[in-house]
Amino acid sequence: MRKPQILISADAGERLELMLVAAVATVLGIRAFLAATGYPQVGGSGLHIAHLLWGGLGLAIALIISMSVLGRRSKTLAALIGGLGFGFFIDEVGKFVTSTNDYFYKPAIGLIYITFVAIALVLRFVRTRHTSPNAALANALELIADAHTNGLSPDEQVRILELLRVSGDQSPIVTALHEAVADAPTSFDAPNPYERLKAWLARRYERIAVSRAFIGVVIAFSIVFLLVSVPSIAISVGALLVGSTLVASKTLVLTLIASALVTAATLVGVVQLARRRRIRGLEWLRTSMALSILIASPIEFWTKEFAALPGFLATLIAYGALGYAIGRERERADVPPSG
Repeated sequence: MRKPQILISADAGERLELMLVAAVATVLGIRAFLAATGYPQVGGSGLHIAHLLWGGLGLAIALIISMSVLGRRSKTLAALIGGLGFGFFIDEVGKFVTSTNDYFYKPAIGLIYITFVAIALVLRFVRTRHTSPNAALANALELIADAHTNGLSPDEQVRILELLRVSGDQSPIVTALHEAVADAPTSFDAPNPYERLKAWLARRYERIAVSRAFIGVVIAFSIVFLLVSVPSIAISVGALLVGSTLVASKTLVLTLIASALVTAATLVGVVQLARRRRIRGLEWLRTSMALSILIASPIEFWTKEFAALPGFLATLIAYGALGYAIGRERERADVPPSG
């Protein structure tokens, strides 16, 4: 009897990312709307329709779509609706971890944040997971079916051929599929706004990266980050100590460790950049941002609630920008010098 295998979809990373973004945007949108409208209640005559129920409805719709409709687009739609539904659901977590059903339970924002971080870690695991031969073949077949319905683009053609190669299957059916896809006509679609934005960013980065001031600006940003983040963490520690609870005493050690790790990683990155080791320096700076997001930010959300959001968004943007810069620098390093 063949051992059952878990085959990960090639589009799982993009769908999980869409679900996560939709969920985060939903929580922020709900909180902003309720604060602006004075927290109205939907219902009457003693009834209150909590938005948790709308979240359950969204999750149910996403399940029905994913289980009933074929095609990659339907799964993407299910990821979007599921993310919206999960955002409605998780926003009311405060009601279900307190005996008083307190929606405004202060640590609720921290719990929501930790949940989203856990999903982000799953997303990273899925994206870095090695594709097995069986999974490669299954994904290639799914892409072929989608291309038969919606047309085959040059990028999808290359992707399908690569997946068929990774599968290592030399059966007559797979060989015939490889030849059919390689000879199939492709359709060139005009670049969408996202692709045009990526091309524009690549051109802008190439201009900025070659300037002498690039490293100096990154180092200056890193120093400012330290001057802002470390005192912010210290304030969160002070807020925890005021409570003088068991949670506060346990969290204090974790907070101090987080502050030390963020500071150390940032300083190592600055030193590497000063020694003109761009990729290693940028990687260390991105590590410091990741430590801040994973360890320091939950504590700040726990104590400050939404007041910690601006600093978190700035750190998240910096993390993304550093990741983009690292990718571009690696591409530049692989290109042989001209002339």
